[in-house]
Amino acid sequence: MDILKKNKKISFNPWIIFFIFSAANYFLSHESLSYMTKGWVAVLGLILPGLILTLVYTNEKNDDLFFAENNDFFSGKWFLLLLASLAVFLRFFHLTDFYLWPGGDEALHGFLAIPLSVQWNWQFFYTVGEHPPLLIWCLAPIFKYFDSPFFNTWFLPAFFSSIAVLAGYWASREIFSKSFSWFFSFLLAFSFWPLYFGRFCHQGLFIPFWEMAGFGLLALFLKTKKTSGKMIVAFGLGLWVGLGSLTFTAWAVVILLFCITVAAIWWYGQRNALIYPALYVLGLLMGLCPFVVAAIHTGYGNHLIDTSSASHYFSSVHEWITHFSYLTSLFWGPIESGASYGPVWGGILNPILSSCFFIGFIELVSRRKEKITLWILAAFFILLLPGLLSSDYVEFNRVIQVMPILLLITALGLQRLAGSLSRDMQWLLIPLLFCSFLFDANHLLKPAVEGPAWKLDFKKESDDENYRAYQIFEDEYSKNGPGLIFPDFMPLTHGHTIHVTTYHFNAALNPKLKTVQPKWAGLMVNVHYQPFLERRFPGSVWKTVSLVPQGQGGSVVGIIPVNANDIATFNCWKQVHQYFYEQNLLAENMYNDPKKYQSVLEHFSEGYPLMKGDPFLESCFGEWVTQFHWPKDHQQNILLMKYAIQSGYPCAHLYFKLGEYLFLDGRLAEAKSAFEKAMSCHPNQTEAGDWLQTTNQMMAQNKGK
Repeated sequence: MDILKKNKKISFNPWIIFFIFSAANYFLSHESLSYMTKGWVAVLGLILPGLILTLVYTNEKNDDLFFAENNDFFSGKWFLLLLASLAVFLRFFHLTDFYLWPGGDEALHGFLAIPLSVQWNWQFFYTVGEHPPLLIWCLAPIFKYFDSPFFNTWFLPAFFSSIAVLAGYWASREIFSKSFSWFFSFLLAFSFWPLYFGRFCHQGLFIPFWEMAGFGLLALFLKTKKTSGKMIVAFGLGLWVGLGSLTFTAWAVVILLFCITVAAIWWYGQRNALIYPALYVLGLLMGLCPFVVAAIHTGYGNHLIDTSSASHYFSSVHEWITHFSYLTSLFWGPIESGASYGPVWGGILNPILSSCFFIGFIELVSRRKEKITLWILAAFFILLLPGLLSSDYVEFNRVIQVMPILLLITALGLQRLAGSLSRDMQWLLIPLLFCSFLFDANHLLKPAVEGPAWKLDFKKESDDENYRAYQIFEDEYSKNGPGLIFPDFMPLTHGHTIHVTTYHFNAALNPKLKTVQPKWAGLMVNVHYQPFLERRFPGSVWKTVSLVPQGQGGSVVGIIPVNANDIATFNCWKQVHQYFYEQNLLAENMYNDPKKYQSVLEHFSEGYPLMKGDPFLESCFGEWVTQFHWPKDHQQNILLMKYAIQSGYPCAHLYFKLGEYLFLDGRLAEAKSAFEKAMSCHPNQTEAGDWLQTTNQMMAQNKGK
């Protein structure tokens, strides 16, 4: 551990600068100011004071922040146990209804896990993002043995967020003092980002735990004296780091950091012991084997290229704003709104903790010749690389691996504040940390509740049409038991939330219900299908679930009694729905693979015989298949849509879609005819009128062509 020790004495009194930083961070985070004004606030309130401090430090009594015991106030075991229990409680508080409805990504992961719960396979990469499989593999048994879709979705993030706190404390205590470790663990337990990521079912949920357990193993390696024990830990560390490739794409930079760290330890401290890095590399290669083999077998990297500057999809201005937003989001929020899995009120760190981070960062800069300081600064940059190299948009799970280093630097700032207080005045840290927690609790609750956060009035209604459809299906289930629900007849743009949330009472999908005799069937379809299906099923009840009509019309939900006359129809629909389900699974995994995409397109026609003779199924098939695009032009889409109209239900939205494809191919006269037919349908909730007006204007410019 000697290689971590500092080499010189540097310190400063931080409280005045803390209040200056806090005021500046508050205005940058929570006040609606112009970019010019924010620039001046940043210069005068952060940059200038920070530069001055780095130039005029004076030595004081407190000279060892990482290893000094600056306070005994929070060190009691019972106190630590109480805080650990509270941390777990906060993560499982309102587990199944903290957020009213799963997000699209969360539902997608459940959608991919459900077939594994029925029949296992070893598919490695999933979705357009080419995600590794660990989350899907972990969700599969949960969906198999538990019937609550909301528990199934949100248990894993709460669990791994909880044990990340324990892993973080262990790793910190292996390296740093009890005082410093307490501050670090407090931030892991009660600050916004660790609490927030514990509410979303995404591959990134594994990384903080996996990463901090790796840091703990690294510290254990440094502390172990016995050769045999050191060899075992070196191999175990490599294996653990390699197996992290099963978690999420961003783990690649964590591997890079650990490899650089192990190489530096060997070079500067144990150059005569080559066996340790060799064992680390051996373990690493063994852990990486599944990823490497899968990447060679199926191909890998298309998504990484598509989201980076190498794709050339995005303007240079957009790219630079995205790069910079990953940094500004840590403290004040993104430059442009809409960061995915990111802050919704200010930055990841609240103004208090942002100020502590900058104090800690100044301390690191002043100690830049120390090995541990160089490692922390390098780690911060390396772990941010996935965000800094992304060009499409801000998605915070790409940089979740920087969380431990971000909080470590923040804890360093807190340690500096604590070190400047006498021991009988350290109770003043309690109101400071409590205010920080209130900031973050408000931030966490803001998107989840109605009105002030302190009232804990969790949202009970949503404008999401899928949520409203689920309420109808769930109400029918509570009255009449499981039913036949057909969510996969809808195009992919509707997502998979209905599929996942109704799976436990959907006799059309769930093999556990194969002996059930359903009394009802449920459909969620485009509103323009309703008149046709109402005539076909006279006893059906239909409800609108779209509050505002969309471009192709909104959606409706139909509850259809299952009677003897319709048994054959619904048996056919079950078979066809299974086909759509399988095609949806293929579709979610093919977009970044041109060969697989082309193969799927070529085999679509094989499913048509299942639809033949049923006008609803023929329309659904045409609508579903035409959401994909064939090479060169839209001719195939046009032919399929025409056939869907002729053999199926001639609905307004199908004519509208046909008109769109014709318009995109420059066949304006035919597009005009399609839009006119859409407008003549009843009902018609499409935007055909607007498109017809645009088409007429273009035809006038082109002299009627």
